[in-house]
Amino acid sequence: MLQVATYIKYLKKGSKRELKNIFKLIKLDDKTRSKVDNIIEKLTEDNKPSTLSNINKALSFELLSSFYMNFIDDPKQVWSHCTAQKTSSDEILPNNFAPSGMGDIEIDYPEFQLMIEVSAKTSMTVEQYSDQVDGAKKHAQEMRKNDTKKPIYCLMINERTLKDNDIKDCLIDAQKEMEKQNIYFTSMTIDEFAKLGGNLAHQRNQKIKEIGYITSASLKTCFEDAANSLNNEKYIRLDKRIMQTVKDLAKNRTKELGR
Repeated sequence: MLQVATYIKYLKKGSKRELKNIFKLIKLDDKTRSKVDNIIEKLTEDNKPSTLSNINKALSFELLSSFYMNFIDDPKQVWSHCTAQKTSSDEILPNNFAPSGMGDIEIDYPEFQLMIEVSAKTSMTVEQYSDQVDGAKKHAQEMRKNDTKKPIYCLMINERTLKDNDIKDCLIDAQKEMEKQNIYFTSMTIDEFAKLGGNLAHQRNQKIKEIGYITSASLKTCFEDAANSLNNEKYIRLDKRIMQTVKDLAKNRTKELGR
């Protein structure tokens, strides 16, 4: 939990606040909740030196992303390909980010597969972004070898925005190359990712227990819409699309219950 929370300390103040809300999605007993809140509070205090000697920013972001996606839907399986080591007490602890040759996070849903490529780099250049997309294409093709039917959505999460035409063109080119293999691309900035977590936690705190998780079919539609809009002048932001779907589900469910 400490390593998962660590990445928060690197974010801008607004994103820290939103990303902290992701941890509110977890059902914890009061004692554990207090411990987690204290850990996060220490990590997000400004102008305070870290108490951790070996913070791995990339690993923390990978763990946080895989952990977070479990709360957007109820996937069949989530793989975070970070490396791990066994401690003297036989615990398995992650110790480094995913090695080259495989996607950072792979998630298997009943109707589609999702691969997430995250980057904790600041001031990422277009060339670095292009390299990340090239890596994602290779990883998606490896996933395709194992499953020839389900669509694969590649979600890039980093600080670059699709308002930058060079970044958008990079994703469009990748999609044109890969869509014959039923592989599609979309993107989310770290700020959008954090904001979505905050909004989801807010919805959950409204005690609309009947919502449950957004269904995999609904989530698939969100990815389809975002990927299909890449060529349009008005790109559909994935975080807003998911949140609108959650609100629609809540509204319809409330009507069903006669509230």
